[in-house]
Amino acid sequence: MYSPTARTFIREIRDADDNVTQVEIVLSSDDLLIVRSLEEEASDVAAMMALTGDLIGEWTTGVEIADAKYRRWRAQQSETQAGASEKAPAEWKVKAAIEAHPEFDQHKVGIAQLTGELEFLRAYFAGLQVKSTQIRGLMDRDGAASRQIGKHGVPSGR
Repeated sequence: MYSPTARTFIREIRDADDNVTQVEIVLSSDDLLIVRSLEEEASDVAAMMALTGDLIGEWTTGVEIADAKYRRWRAQQSETQAGASEKAPAEWKVKAAIEAHPEFDQHKVGIAQLTGELEFLRAYFAGLQVKSTQIRGLMDRDGAASRQIGKHGVPSGR
């Protein structure tokens, strides 16, 4: 099924011998639909919540690391712009020089992309929570209906 709201995440798995394998994980809004039996959906939604929660943790760490690298780079650029002269340039000149530097865009775009992916993961997780609640409600409803049916499919009157 095609979904305009699908994202692919690449996860690196390291084994005991320190070999790295890349695993592609595709998350789609179509996965949030209930299309199979409730038992199958209930089984899968818990696993998907665990996986998505784990990915949220990884991407949160990625955003923090990218932001720290950007801040370190920006501080180094500020020192470079200030130079060894006794009179430091105006703050606006330093800021303009940093933002005109080609690496500035690389840092900011990288952080923005990671943040966008993180927000997708959070929204996807929220969708899984809603799906879980819907499945529980449907199972409760179906369970109540089956308890009201007596022998031979005749309502028991409870």
